[in-house]
Amino acid sequence: MCSCHRQLHDTFWCNIFLVTWWLVLCTLPVFAQETIAEVPVEKTDDVIELVKLDYSHAWHPAFQWQSETAWQVPKGEFYIGSWRLGYAPLNKLSIRTTMFPWILKGANATFRVPIYQDANWLIGTEFGFLRLDFLALMPEGEEADAIDEAADAVLYINPLYLNLTRRLGDRFLVGASLRHNQVTFSGGVDSGEEVEVSGAAATTNTHLRWQFAVAISDRWSFWFIRNRLLKQDVSAENYNVISLNNGGQIEVFLDGSSDLANYENATANGLRLYYHGKRTEMMGGFDIGQAPIYMVGFVPPEKIFLPYFSLGWSF
Repeated sequence: MCSCHRQLHDTFWCNIFLVTWWLVLCTLPVFAQETIAEVPVEKTDDVIELVKLDYSHAWHPAFQWQSETAWQVPKGEFYIGSWRLGYAPLNKLSIRTTMFPWILKGANATFRVPIYQDANWLIGTEFGFLRLDFLALMPEGEEADAIDEAADAVLYINPLYLNLTRRLGDRFLVGASLRHNQVTFSGGVDSGEEVEVSGAAATTNTHLRWQFAVAISDRWSFWFIRNRLLKQDVSAENYNVISLNNGGQIEVFLDGSSDLANYENATANGLRLYYHGKRTEMMGGFDIGQAPIYMVGFVPPEKIFLPYFSLGWSF
């Protein structure tokens, strides 16, 4: 296994390790809260009923926006939207997937786990993955099979979020999110005994995101969002092996990285108008500044304008 692929392999298992511990740490208080929230009450007919404390009535539908808060949908709810599908198999777990990558055969999923919820606070975590094999996009046939055996080109995206939301009365909300994304691309060509070329490129970025919302009514809200880049770096590796006629080999290894220091503290401001009806959800708005790119979180060196729109239904 060449150095580039070894690093990618190690990075993959490192991500699995971190996500596993993240999930364990987040699940402990969830089960503790579940135990506290179930209170046995004895009835006159000697029947014991578990009464669950429900804080959802304190949160307006205008504040129940999963993309920018730690809000958790109830068990059994299914969501279909212009960009995503979602389902909550448990009260403590919801799963979402972005539809566009599936068109390119890019498997992806995001898992949301609430940590704590009461009438004024929401705390939750979110983690996921995307895997896109570019060679799978090639048309089927003998030529494609030959290329697939001699080459590989795979993209991985691993997001990890921690969300905190605070309700300030009936009309105001503030929140903060710590968002980390890791994007890795690995590729290579093995032409047989003569030449082997492989490489890997990766970028990681970490953001601190603030939200401030005003509920215009029970179902409409206006949001101000500010995103600040805390850290962004890019690294790349290239490993080449050339076999000589005399049986010898020439190996060339290149490695480079940059912390992109001039990008640090890059900021972007955004506005959103959000609506949450009984079954319909709608959002529209924009970001201006050095805004993180959709899904990958990468911040460009120049200021850009990013529009946002989504429409969905839950049932």
